[in-house]
Amino acid sequence: MNHGTWYARSAELISSAWMHWTVWLRIPGDVVFALGALLMVICVLRAIIAIVQEPTQAQPRTTVSSELS
Repeated sequence: MNHGTWYARSAELISSAWMHWTVWLRIPGDVVFALGALLMVICVLRAIIAIVQEPTQAQPRTTVSSELS
């Protein structure tokens, strides 16, 4: 609060050891976020493929004559 916004953007603060430490502290959260995003993309692509893909097994046919007897 003693300094203005100009101090937060200064080279003195950006190159400080504290700032480098906070950058490294972000890495675990970024990795978890990236893995979650990748998993979501994979699930969406698999769902789209399942919708578009033809059935692999022949569907059983029911006939009217077999249902009546």
